[in-house]
Amino acid sequence: MTTQQQFYKSLKTLLDKMQLLDQAEMQTKLADFKPAEVHTIQYIGQHIGANVTAIAAGMYVTRGAVSKMTKRLIRRELIEKYQSAENKKRGLFSADGSWSKSLRTA
Repeated sequence: MTTQQQFYKSLKTLLDKMQLLDQAEMQTKLADFKPAEVHTIQYIGQHIGANVTAIAAGMYVTRGAVSKMTKRLIRRELIEKYQSAENKKRGLFSADGSWSKSLRTA
């Protein structure tokens, strides 16, 4: 085994151990969140200004499912909805970061 292969094997072992240690902590912090909520918030955070159609297409779910999920997240004040400057009918979403603060305080 070459030095590079040994390094990669050691690095993989280290990363696996770190993931195992973080797993218990993340499970307690995310206990109040459903997996779909976490994925939706993550998608909105990565795609600034996404609308229901774009989120549905990106997550491979129906627009109705996205609409229901975003209403729930807005009610919990985890995301915000605003209107496009060009098209007042188009509702866009943004993750304002309050969800990440709630994860840190949990």
